[in-house]
Amino acid sequence: MDAPKASHPPAETVPPEVKVGDVINLIGDHAKVCSGLYLFRFHREGNDDFFTGTSLTRFTPESVYFEVGGLLGGGTNIKVVGHFFNCSTGAVTTHSFGSFNVSTA
Repeated sequence: MDAPKASHPPAETVPPEVKVGDVINLIGDHAKVCSGLYLFRFHREGNDDFFTGTSLTRFTPESVYFEVGGLLGGGTNIKVVGHFFNCSTGAVTTHSFGSFNVSTA
């Protein structure tokens, strides 16, 4: 299976403006398979609630893909937070991949 065509150039942080259905390709040390990244949570501005449900897809050990889901449509300043599991310590840590605004068009 081939990697999907990303809607934006690969980067270490998410692009500032995305659309529902965009495919995001994250690269860098925090995106590598050895980092332990297993989950994204999306936090809306001014709200502690979060959305999950976006699956991580890997086609190489160096990057990760996800698709911007419809539940995020129309959201502004949505923070993308990766969750990591350290196999040797059992600790769960987080890292922000930045924030984006999501249009539905």
